[in-house]
Amino acid sequence: MYELGYRGPRRSGELDGPSEFYLVLVDNGRTSMLSDPLLSQTLFCIRCGACLSACPVYQNIGGHAYGSTYCGPIGAILTPQLDGLSEAPEHPFVSSLCGACSETCPVKIEIPHILLELRARVKKRHTDRASRIPVERFGFRIWSYIMSSPQRYERMSRWLRRLSPGKIQKMDLPVPPLSRWTEERERPELAPTPFRELYESERTKA
Repeated sequence: MYELGYRGPRRSGELDGPSEFYLVLVDNGRTSMLSDPLLSQTLFCIRCGACLSACPVYQNIGGHAYGSTYCGPIGAILTPQLDGLSEAPEHPFVSSLCGACSETCPVKIEIPHILLELRARVKKRHTDRASRIPVERFGFRIWSYIMSSPQRYERMSRWLRRLSPGKIQKMDLPVPPLSRWTEERERPELAPTPFRELYESERTKA
């Protein structure tokens, strides 16, 4: 019976076989996955594609939108771990967390739980990064100050409506580092009358 296997280079006295033998092990982050009790479930995947068939997000946007070899729910958790969260930080967020993937998975991978864990790690990376950049830290402090008071929020909304052009248009702040943040974003269209004022007027009528 013929035994298939790798036995290394040709030994002394053997007539056939390679003179040299190289074994290359491609880890791609799998050792790190294996050491984590939750993320190690990712390695259980048998590539059946059941999660893709059940996922409403994948059904609507297709596989090319994931920008990687692995798409769908399994790709959303596998790609960030293989390539690193810095290379694929958006993948864990391409999900509605409906749980259809884990229900249909034959090996019962807890994909929604892994997605939440990866989202938390992405958020922590951004938080740590923002804490190291004075401009971002200052911006978040201003935002927190405005959002923590209904009165301040209302005044800011009124001020922004006066400055708003009335339609969506590209944001353009040619002052570094703000220019890097605005070059790919659009200024949102603000309602002419905010909900708070509409609510007060309707309540007064009643």
